Amino acid sequence: MEFQVGDKHQGEVAPPQPCAASRRGKERGMDEDATDVEGVLYREVVTACYIGDPGLVAIGEGCNLLNNLSLRFVEGATDEGLIGLIKSCGQSLLSLGIANCAWITDASLRAVGSHCPNLEILSLESELVKNEGVISIAKGCHFLKNLKLQCIGAGDEALEAIGSCCSLLEILSLNNFERFTDRSPDGLLTSFWICRSLSSIAKGCKNLTDLVLNDCLLLTDRSLEFVARSCKKIARLKINGCQNMETAALEHIGRWCPGLLELSLIYCPRVRDTAFLELGKGCTLLQSLYLVDCSRIGDDAMCHIAQGCKYLKEISIRRGYEVGDKALISIAENCKLLKELTLQFCERVSDTGLAAIAEGCSLQKLNLCGCQLITDNGLAAIARGCGDLVFLDISVLPHRNVALYARDQQCLSKSGCPQREGTAASCVWAPPKVKFFAWLALQGRIWTTDRLERQGWPNCGLCPLCKREQETGIHLFVKCCFTMRLWNMVIAKYGLVHMDTTVWHLHESLFDWWDRRTDMTNPNKGAMASLTMLVSSTIWNEWNARIFRHKSAPPPILLKIVTDEASLWMTGDMGLAEIGQGCPQIKDIALSHCPGVTDVGLGHLVRGCLQLQSCQLVYCKRVTSTGVATVVSSCSRLKKLLVEEAKVSERTRRRAGPILSFLCSGL
Repeated sequence: MEFQVGDKHQGEVAPPQPCAASRRGKERGMDEDATDVEGVLYREVVTACYIGDPGLVAIGEGCNLLNNLSLRFVEGATDEGLIGLIKSCGQSLLSLGIANCAWITDASLRAVGSHCPNLEILSLESELVKNEGVISIAKGCHFLKNLKLQCIGAGDEALEAIGSCCSLLEILSLNNFERFTDRSPDGLLTSFWICRSLSSIAKGCKNLTDLVLNDCLLLTDRSLEFVARSCKKIARLKINGCQNMETAALEHIGRWCPGLLELSLIYCPRVRDTAFLELGKGCTLLQSLYLVDCSRIGDDAMCHIAQGCKYLKEISIRRGYEVGDKALISIAENCKLLKELTLQFCERVSDTGLAAIAEGCSLQKLNLCGCQLITDNGLAAIARGCGDLVFLDISVLPHRNVALYARDQQCLSKSGCPQREGTAASCVWAPPKVKFFAWLALQGRIWTTDRLERQGWPNCGLCPLCKREQETGIHLFVKCCFTMRLWNMVIAKYGLVHMDTTVWHLHESLFDWWDRRTDMTNPNKGAMASLTMLVSSTIWNEWNARIFRHKSAPPPILLKIVTDEASLWMTGDMGLAEIGQGCPQIKDIALSHCPGVTDVGLGHLVRGCLQLQSCQLVYCKRVTSTGVATVVSSCSRLKKLLVEEAKVSERTRRRAGPILSFLCSGL
């Protein structure tokens, strides 16, 4: 039977199990309903902001088989209520959690120690609890296996009691333990007395498998050495904010804890690369490694780990400013089982390391948020090599870094024409609007002068671009002297020497000219189709500007428009197109702060990633309401879409309101 009271953040009621009594409400409801058939309680989660002492006493009297109790943010409970509950059902209680209960003190813990001999799990977060309360727990609850303490008032005596009395302890979490000086005869913060506290834990709790040390500022290498030498069964170790711990501490872990499976180091600025030499030699079974804000850990450390820990499945490095390609290459060569890789704000990681990872590891989750040196080639390698990817975060990448157009670069490299990385000739895709225009032009359905004449409608007769010949489709896009100047500039700009415009006047129709540009004899027909659509649409836009707005631009200005638009097509849009094709299993993708992503790219992404369930589009300045609507309408399994509220149309809001999450951009 399980009972949880007062967690303001849960708000859910679990399905009732075959037991007897339901508990909801405040004191009166608790008092009236607590007793039921055979004193058994339904196994359910109860949310209540204020349950006082009468309610707790009633629970104890009516539910004397209670074995799981959690009290969180119970503002009305005091020692009197909890002691009354413990006296009634303490014998059956196996798990107890107390957090943020302002009036619970050592008196309640003395009752727990006296009446809960079978307690196995205790989580205690309180500023009022002192040494006395923890000592009472340790002396009375000898079967404790899982203990979490966040008691800034407890110190040496509390830890010594735990070490002496709780020999079955397997999981220990110490949070904000700062008072390790109670037994020091001269009151000084000497490492000897600090070690004495944890040495008691090490000597008495030899079955310890999980150790968490959060913000224990006085923890030293000597302290951790005692633990490592005695607790050789440790499998999971998390050290967070222990700023006095240095390299020697991890060396001891590597020598004495061969069964270590998970290691987490968060803000340990004094740990250096040499510590990982012993870890790589001794902890060969390591599966998960988390490094956050460890500023002195670099490539050498990761190489030691990779060479010795070949069973690694998850590596997470955040703000690892000294970690670069050398580390990733070693990981790719040695850690073939790696499935999850996080490289957040690792400024030295580039395409070389990422390509090695793509070739050597079959990743399922990849986080590259803020890696500024990653460019198109690195992401293209991921798209080709990690087809099983289900999570991808490419947020906060530079404009050029979201592009993935390597496939057509390979085509160009095999052709006889010069290749320039990042040119328009490496584009394959085009916006749907441009594609539709190209289809109309090939069908002869754009409103040029010859078509207007066939319909008997008024027209100007001459081509508005050159003002010399009658306007037709083939003339406008192929034979006009103004158009030819633009085409020659494009050819010179991108080095397309294989294109000979001197024979274009021989083509009888626009369809014939288009077919020759993109037929099977052209080794890079896809790229040429994209380039042809881009230039042709630019010419048509200039035609419209002269006819309807009486504005004109010379060929050099139009060339700049072509190159700018080509850059746009080759950034985020091309990247998402490749991701959609190469990684169809993606369920979660984060694209926040990607200025190159547009509606077109989103369309290609959702076309390939049919399993998409979560998408973040925050601060993608080129994404509009159309792109948001495309994602919503195309992804039938989408459960969450994070976007600015201004980019959601009313129609999209009505259609997919429950899955939309808005960024509070006004704050």
